[in-house]
Amino acid sequence: MNTIETHTLTLSDDLSVACHTAGRPEEEAWVFLHGGGLDSAMLSWREIITQWPGNEYLVAPDLPGYGQSSKPDIDYTLDFYTELLYTLWKTLGLQRINLCGLSLGGSVALQFALRYPHLLKRLVLVAPWGISTELPWPRLGGWYARSRWNLPAYRLCTSRLLTRRLIAATLFGDAGKISTELVDEVRAAALAEDAGKAFQSFQLSETYGGKPTGRLLPELPKIDCPVLLVHGSKDPAVPLADAEAAATIMPQARLEVFEEHKHWPQKESPERFLQTLAEFTDATAESV
Repeated sequence: MNTIETHTLTLSDDLSVACHTAGRPEEEAWVFLHGGGLDSAMLSWREIITQWPGNEYLVAPDLPGYGQSSKPDIDYTLDFYTELLYTLWKTLGLQRINLCGLSLGGSVALQFALRYPHLLKRLVLVAPWGISTELPWPRLGGWYARSRWNLPAYRLCTSRLLTRRLIAATLFGDAGKISTELVDEVRAAALAEDAGKAFQSFQLSETYGGKPTGRLLPELPKIDCPVLLVHGSKDPAVPLADAEAAATIMPQARLEVFEEHKHWPQKESPERFLQTLAEFTDATAESV
């Protein structure tokens, strides 16, 4: 089992990023980006990093506004996170990377691939934001993002029972896999002082101001590196049909569907996810 180390990178006076790493820095790098809401690098990727079978250099940052990174009072937009990732790439002295993004992190990975294609070997998208043509609940979702109920709703997770039910409703297909430790970790994130603020800012930037959901779709055919999409068949946030459509318009894309899974397939079934990544890596070894 790999040991995870945490390093804090100070990028400016008010911006520091916690990077969780494992493996050997001189080896090929994999960068993992977490999702929004209450997420963080370790919440999404701990099992993947600790169970990783090789010596590759694994990097999972807490995006600003999340986890152990700073949470300045700024606009958390897709452009901000994309350029932050580029700054991290330079600061860490990485070469061409394998980039894996979940949900919000998937949209960052997509835009990074479009802006900096020469820096990528492979792209892995897990239930990515940015490939849908509308919100899951168009009118309700847009209203809720800007409503005064958005941030207080995170306090619902003060109850272990409600937290477990929310995870089962949105993230895990098999409620039997939801551990007490996971429930407590999500509860702790919900009770943090700034819970949800960064995600609300991102939601507002992505659903208003002339930047509709799905705005990356027309650009996807330009991504010509090997792409793997991993998607739960019962994902309530990003419909499987959207992943299927996205996979057809990227030249080297393939789709792996996790049946009966929801928005966290890598968390619910880490062993299968690792096997899927290994098969993808082997199959694309000669094309990167």
